[in-house]
Amino acid sequence: MTDVPSKDPTALATLVSSRVCHDLISPIGAVGNGLELLQSLVPPSPELALIAESADTASAKLRFFRVAFGAAGSEMLDARGLSQALSGMYGGGRISVDWEASALERREARLLFLLVLCAESALPLGGKIHVEADAGTFRLYAEGRRTRFEPAPWGHLCRGDSFVDCSSAQVHFLLLRSFAASENLIPSLSEGENGFAIVLTPLT
Repeated sequence: MTDVPSKDPTALATLVSSRVCHDLISPIGAVGNGLELLQSLVPPSPELALIAESADTASAKLRFFRVAFGAAGSEMLDARGLSQALSGMYGGGRISVDWEASALERREARLLFLLVLCAESALPLGGKIHVEADAGTFRLYAEGRRTRFEPAPWGHLCRGDSFVDCSSAQVHFLLLRSFAASENLIPSLSEGENGFAIVLTPLT
């Protein structure tokens, strides 16, 4: 019989995520380096350009997911690195993200990245997202041509409603609710005429 680690399941999941992302980043980076060398030796081609673009996208997503889903502590992440992770994840796509934050602890950056994933879920046609952190409060503002809020994940995030049928595409809602609670933060959603706001406010 296999021994089960005596660790909170959420914490264990973050360790697994960190391990997977860490072990994949290096070989994907090596693919990118190899392509750069190959491109210097042969004429440009659309096939090589497509492979290089795919490798860059995979590397960017891994960096983003490592922050969003990985283990986190008090390690500081600089603003430039966080901005690059966001631009790598969303640059050139249907979602644009404007980052307004200085250096953050990894656990704080994780909250903001999960906020972005939740907001993306509510923007089926794309849109603009602005995120900021100030004095322990985390804010996200979003606007788009259309918004859609599925009751189950948003009810769980904002009110703690039961969410037993969570899919892998919605797991960020579960994690954000859990991590916000561990930081004594209360998630709230407000809808406006042109968009919506999600705020993590310190419990008073």
